[in-house]
Amino acid sequence: MRRSGFKKSTRKCVPGKLTKSLKRPAPLVPKALGKSATDKRPWASKAYRDYVRAEFPCLTCRRPTEHTHHIRECLPRTMGVRVSDKFIVPLCERCHTQLHAGSRTFWAERHIQPEALLTWCESVHANWENRT
Repeated sequence: MRRSGFKKSTRKCVPGKLTKSLKRPAPLVPKALGKSATDKRPWASKAYRDYVRAEFPCLTCRRPTEHTHHIRECLPRTMGVRVSDKFIVPLCERCHTQLHAGSRTFWAERHIQPEALLTWCESVHANWENRT
């Protein structure tokens, strides 16, 4: 039973392919990030998260690290896509709570640019890959 005003589609839906009307422009992703920034199944490693937590102090106040935070600020916004563990920074309990409390200017108040955080993440990840 069809409702009035609704037409049955004559187009065949092929899984994994978008029609021209649904295609969106590709997000601007810095080349250094590569495809890992927008993967549906991003790289995840508990060992790497533990390494960042153990080896580095909080980036904002230099206290011992208790949490790692995924950087989303300058990655493309997509629904249903998790951020790779490659893009994590160490934060103490206090700073992590402040960041998630809704402070949209958390990084700006501390004079830290999100692009610089991504560069830091890349260098730490490269060092970790070279050591293992």
